[in-house]
Amino acid sequence: MKPSKILLMILSICAFSFSCYAEEEKLTANQYFNRGIAHYNKHRYEEAIKEFEKAVEVNPKFYDAYKMCGNVYMDMHHYDKAIAEYSKGLEANSRNPNLYYNRGCAYRYKGENDKAVADFQMAVKMNPNFKLPYNNMGNALGDVGSYDAAIGSYDEALAADPTNLNILRNRGLSYMKSGSYDKAVEDFSKIINIKPSWYEGYFNRGSAYYHLGEFEKSVRDYDRALLIDPLDASAMNNRGFSFFCMGDYKQALSDFTTSVLLYPWGVDTWDNLGITVYRLGDKEQAREYLETAVSLNSVSYEVYKYLGEIYTEKGDKNKADMYFRKAQENKENVLLIPVKKVD
Repeated sequence: MKPSKILLMILSICAFSFSCYAEEEKLTANQYFNRGIAHYNKHRYEEAIKEFEKAVEVNPKFYDAYKMCGNVYMDMHHYDKAIAEYSKGLEANSRNPNLYYNRGCAYRYKGENDKAVADFQMAVKMNPNFKLPYNNMGNALGDVGSYDAAIGSYDEALAADPTNLNILRNRGLSYMKSGSYDKAVEDFSKIINIKPSWYEGYFNRGSAYYHLGEFEKSVRDYDRALLIDPLDASAMNNRGFSFFCMGDYKQALSDFTTSVLLYPWGVDTWDNLGITVYRLGDKEQAREYLETAVSLNSVSYEVYKYLGEIYTEKGDKNKADMYFRKAQENKENVLLIPVKKVD
């Protein structure tokens, strides 16, 4: 073969390679974006990020690509990177409610609730018909103890979706935390009417009835919760405490004993078990349970007080004094039994 023909072949191959490269470079921002979506849907996150980055290289104003890149980082739990991408998207389109909403969610996952609330507020300001942020705004406000404001946000969310179980639960819990137990009962009752098979409706209403001093109703709701989830240690413990408040120590003892078998690391249940056995008069068994609670870092005043009394009777002054001192250190954590509500 003559040299001139070899040169022509090399040039032809180079031209073909350059043509393929040029064709790759001619992809539009939308094409890169769609490639990224395809990778994202298959959970190929690193590949998706590369495609979204190519999309914004072609079109730096492509705010949906920044949003999707942020969403990928959210799924990867890289919240700072997600916030950076949503912020870039807002630089391209400062009136996009979804970008504010998504960035607010990222801030909330980081525990930066003030920034989260500000973004959720901007989202609904940009689109007053956009109700999705109100639920998360309520959650963020509740996280910082602003329960009345949280309830207001849940009201807005429920105006658009009045049968949403999660929002009803969230508002009910905020009513509980604000001390409005009657209103909490109303929300949890709505949940039960909408979905009688949902455990949380009965569990949370049982807690609300307990705080109202309506212990019999509390027990009935925990009964129903335990029919749905018989192995729930929290429901078993809470029902036991309602029995305790009714003065039915034997039934309380049965529930507390079952609860610690289901979840041996529950310090509150060991507290309750030891206190109940002490009230029943078995002080040696009570000592064992109470000291188990202490080993789990109990902060109960009664636990330390009763241990002090037990060791006083045993004549062990050093231990008695130690436990009485611990009782004083935890005197703010006195067992409070609500007064039964009079109808």
